[in-house]
Amino acid sequence: MVDEQFDGDVCRICVCDDDTIEAQFIGENISRWISVDGLQPNDICILVRQTPPRYAGKLIDKLEELGIKARIESELQDLLAEPITKLLVSLLKLLVLKRAPVDWNSVVDFLSVAKGVDDGVAGDIENGLGVLLKEKRNVLTTNRNWTTESVKELLDILIGFLGLTNIQNTFRQYEQGAYLQGVIDSIVGHLTDRLNTMPWERTIYDFEGHDSIPIMTLHKSKGLEFHTVVFIGLEDQALWNYNSNPDEETCGFFVAFSRAKKRMIMTASLSRPDRFGRVRTQSIDTVKPLYELLSQAGIEPERIGTNSN
Repeated sequence: MVDEQFDGDVCRICVCDDDTIEAQFIGENISRWISVDGLQPNDICILVRQTPPRYAGKLIDKLEELGIKARIESELQDLLAEPITKLLVSLLKLLVLKRAPVDWNSVVDFLSVAKGVDDGVAGDIENGLGVLLKEKRNVLTTNRNWTTESVKELLDILIGFLGLTNIQNTFRQYEQGAYLQGVIDSIVGHLTDRLNTMPWERTIYDFEGHDSIPIMTLHKSKGLEFHTVVFIGLEDQALWNYNSNPDEETCGFFVAFSRAKKRMIMTASLSRPDRFGRVRTQSIDTVKPLYELLSQAGIEPERIGTNSN
């Protein structure tokens, strides 16, 4: 059952003539939510059932025209969920920002648990963290030419402070050094790419996705919540398994509702390129029961065409 908070403009189904109109419609609404409603980009999430580049590619281009960043999470989402990524990002924020109390506590708590110290000894950890920040903070401001090697050198220093043994004993997935090194190398690559055009503060926030609208599959959205969710592809071809397994697909579809705190927009497109780039007519006949369920909750589809607002 659809939650009663989703009504009127707060929950809409929009059937678009084609995916270009769909991208324009979503993009203009997102622009308004940011500029008028005051939402931040990462307050909004774009969800698709599968293959985000196919369903959200034109939207990404439209948002770029509007000066709004959006990115397909996939690899980055997994990387950002890694415990070592969170710890290293916290240390980098402490080096860059004037105040980051949450990150300070995260690092101190990790080391306190890893070293098995009580509150009386935790002061030594805080003192050591203060010394590290004092010694290395100038490195970030004086070095203007960050390379893969220099970023890796900085992260190696931070890992040395955390303690490789502490990391591996606390997070068992890192007992095999090759996996841990692969994660670190990936972090180094993403940071270095951004440092070519951004200062450290923007690099960190961009890496975390604060200035971008996340685009992800329903599966990847597990456990996440956003003020506004846009679900693209309420159509037969996107929900291709509906005919053979309607219960599972219906449950999966309504996962999208649980991701939205305040606003839910669903779209379908009556034409969309297939995986080979050939434009195909799309139908909503097979998934009609989903539309009927929403209709029972008072949510009726709207047609969005070239003359629609």
